[in-house]
Amino acid sequence: MRTSNITLLKKIAHGLRNTKAKFSTADMLANEIGIMPEKIQEACAEYNPLVKIDFGFDLKGMLPLIDARLSELAAQAKPARKLITKKKIAPYNSVVEFIYDRMTFGGIVDKTLTLKDDELRMIRRLAGDELKSRRAQTKNK
Repeated sequence: MRTSNITLLKKIAHGLRNTKAKFSTADMLANEIGIMPEKIQEACAEYNPLVKIDFGFDLKGMLPLIDARLSELAAQAKPARKLITKKKIAPYNSVVEFIYDRMTFGGIVDKTLTLKDDELRMIRRLAGDELKSRRAQTKNK
């Protein structure tokens, strides 16, 4: 079974809470929050499969189920990954220096070495900085 997107569920729950109508269908909710009714039905079918069949199905009755699922997903939130700051990349002026420092032993590049995710993000950041400086140099010419 496919799990729903947390942002989509938040939009659906917000739209259901803010509507003044006692009865809310997928079409009414789609007009209110700006999401296709098929996407709303697909997300709500996880809680009640009749939503896809019956176009007049009341979605307001599913609000407690959606709120419970949102609180469950919030409890399972992924920890934020560590950012690559300027302090971490300050010792390296370029990607070449980083690779020379981290991947060479005795002047020979170790091809068996695998980089960690943080190190790959540092290389990406250094490469981005180098590209920015090169673009600035070409604009100045």
